[in-house]
Amino acid sequence: MTQFRFGGDQGARVRISQPIPLPDPVSATSPVLPQGSGLVYIPQNSKTPKVQQWNLGVQREVSSSISAMVAYVGTRAENLATVVTSAGFGGAVADRLTTIMYIGKSRYNALQASVRKREANGLSFLASYTLGDAKNSGPGFFPGNPSRGGSITDTSCVKAGTTNCNLSLDEGRADYDARHRFTLAATYALPFAKQNAIVGGWSVNTVVTLQTGTPFTVYDNNGKRADQVGNPNSGPKNTSQWFNTSAFKPAAGAQGTEKRNAVTGPGTKTVDLSLFKTFGLPRYGALELRLEGYNVFNWAQYNQPNSSVGDSNFGKITGTRLNTERQVQLGARLIF
Repeated sequence: MTQFRFGGDQGARVRISQPIPLPDPVSATSPVLPQGSGLVYIPQNSKTPKVQQWNLGVQREVSSSISAMVAYVGTRAENLATVVTSAGFGGAVADRLTTIMYIGKSRYNALQASVRKREANGLSFLASYTLGDAKNSGPGFFPGNPSRGGSITDTSCVKAGTTNCNLSLDEGRADYDARHRFTLAATYALPFAKQNAIVGGWSVNTVVTLQTGTPFTVYDNNGKRADQVGNPNSGPKNTSQWFNTSAFKPAAGAQGTEKRNAVTGPGTKTVDLSLFKTFGLPRYGALELRLEGYNVFNWAQYNQPNSSVGDSNFGKITGTRLNTERQVQLGARLIF
């Protein structure tokens, strides 16, 4: 049993100088649970999760300092934790019971390519690209549930007390599925004024990241997946309307026709730069000075858009990710 402390509960206001209070005791003879407590049921005969991984790659030397690699990477997983029923922290015992079964599956297939240049004439870099496809059928403990309640669509397995659930009803893109990702990390020793103790000897480093967005699910006001009647990813992709909102309507049945994680959110586009130099000290050791900038072009890194059918902000983006604005810092490191 897990207990969360809310509001006026004394356990919700704990100072660092005080020990964390123990949970309220539970009586085996009383059906009443303490406030803020919930029950989690995991069958004793649960299977151990199993993961299989394989890859096949080809590498080739392009020149004396440049090499290239292309690889296929695959992963299959079984017996993953799946939230079968999800409950809150109030009411009767039956309303607080969350059921976890290790019955989920996932798969990942990717084409990975990279070009690497060893340091030559002051330049070195690593450029990588991934075309990936990640899917799973069992919603776990994190976002991407088939409904806002968190439980799976097929409830017959709960009533029958069996793990033979039809998880294909909830199969969809994994929450972390980014279809395209490109990164470039490069370092270049500036060639001018090398003999000058102050002006020369500086190097510049950059990290470029370009990635398509991760998926999310559209719900109606009742917390069910919405009915999908069109292509949701054909929208204008701006902050006023990121996706095609007319592709959804409130669910007519117990669960909407939309596949889980059917809509792709905003991607990532950043460029980080740094300028640095190491100065030798008179007796021993060295001093490294660095000027670093993150997201130097201050490109907006957007949050996922509003995904509630009928909401006044449906389809709109109303914020950016935390700490993704441009940041510049000056650092020094003493090496001895």
